[in-house]
Amino acid sequence: QFNMDVLVARFHPNGTIDSTFGINGLVTTKVFADSVDYAESVYGMQLTTDGGIVVTGYTTLEDFGFDVLMLKYDSTGTLVTDFGENGIVVWGRAAQDIALDVKEDANGKLLRCGSSGGFFFDDRDLLLMRYNSNGTIDSTYNTNGIVLTDFTTTPDEANAMALQTDG
Repeated sequence: QFNMDVLVARFHPNGTIDSTFGINGLVTTKVFADSVDYAESVYGMQLTTDGGIVVTGYTTLEDFGFDVLMLKYDSTGTLVTDFGENGIVVWGRAAQDIALDVKEDANGKLLRCGSSGGFFFDDRDLLLMRYNSNGTIDSTYNTNGIVLTDFTTTPDEANAMALQTDG
């Protein structure tokens, strides 16, 4: 599971790769370039109204913990430097924090969902976070931009989400 990078590809409507995106249609990003011990996995993707591409998932840490990961690319596949730190946002509060989906709301804010909590089969709570369009946590949303929901004493996880028309 180690030394894996984020991979984003763009295709034409007919299924052929769009060679104008990144390098021959592909963009790979190593989040922690100074170490081969990290592995990045992305699960959610959102095309933004400003023409960007946001992906979210998690990065595996040396202690086998996970931190939530979010990256933003422009329409050419280049990281957006004024989003997070040079296009990358990493967040962690517990042993295993993961994000599995991301959506943009009508105000250009990004919501991402997943889970946060202990290792493997330990208790984890459903995680929902809201970010400003520049990749900073929106502290006006709930408590410091974060909602944790505990349904059971087993892992709770949000695998996907949809936004209602009323926001």
